[in-house]
Amino acid sequence: MDLFYYCQQVFLNTPLK
Repeated sequence: MDLFYYCQQVFLNTPLK
C-alpha cells in the first residue's frame, strides 16, 4: 500500500495550469 507513491503520482499527473 504505497499511499505516498500514489499521492506523488497523482500530484505529478495533475496539470499545473
